[in-house]
This record gives sequence, structure tokens and C-alpha cells, in this order.
Amino acid sequence: MIPDTLSLNRQLITQWQHDDRYDYDRELASDDRGVFSWLTERLKEFLSDLLDTTVSSTAVTYLLIALGGVALLFVAWQVWKHNPSLFSRRSEKRVLDYDVADDTIYGVDFEGNIRQALASADYRQAVRWLYLQTLS
Repeated sequence: MIPDTLSLNRQLITQWQHDDRYDYDRELASDDRGVFSWLTERLKEFLSDLLDTTVSSTAVTYLLIALGGVALLFVAWQVWKHNPSLFSRRSEKRVLDYDVADDTIYGVDFEGNIRQALASADYRQAVRWLYLQTLS
């Protein structure tokens, strides 16, 4: 007689479910902890080993927040140090070294002006002439 292949053997299925060799979900299961929790645990382990005592998670969390604040202040200080004008208002307008009131794009020798600006290493003026040439 041919065995019925559509019948369930619940005992066998239960045995397979509890067997670690058939636990395929363990490879797909992800760690639900975030980066901050992982970093807190690693820092807690490091400080516990370094200080040879138990360190609480709350203390490590406050330490990470303090270190993040110091890092943020350091970055802001570096930005301010290299470009302080980002943090201040200027009351005076920036004065252009050329007059734009009489500019016209008709009848201008753009190629010559671009070559002259490049020869004198005035790249700002060269870009300006190239832009005006593009507009014409």
C-alpha cells in the first residue's frame, strides 16, 4: 500500500521545529538594537575592563551624549575658526571690482576678453566673460 503523502505527522513536525539543525530563521533574524545601543554596550564593556569595575548603562549613555556634544562644539569651533563670516551678519554690501550698470552683451569680443583675463590670471573675470558669452 502507498503511504498518503498529504497527511501531517504532527509529532515529526514538532521534532523538526525543536531541532537546531532545522532552525533556518536564526540566520535571518536581525539584531533589533540600534547603533546607539550597540555603541553603549561596547563602551560599557570597554570601561568595565579598563576600570576593573561595573559601569552602569546610564553613566555610559551620559558619557556618549557628553562626547557627542563636545564633538559638535569642536566641529562648530573649527568652522567658525576657518570662516567666521558664517556666524555674523554683514551690514555693508560687498563691493564689486567692476561696474555692471553699463554692461551689454552686444558687440563684445568675448574670446578676446576671456583670453586677456586668463593671461592676467583673473579667473573671476574670465568666468564672468564666459557667462556673459553664454547669455548672448
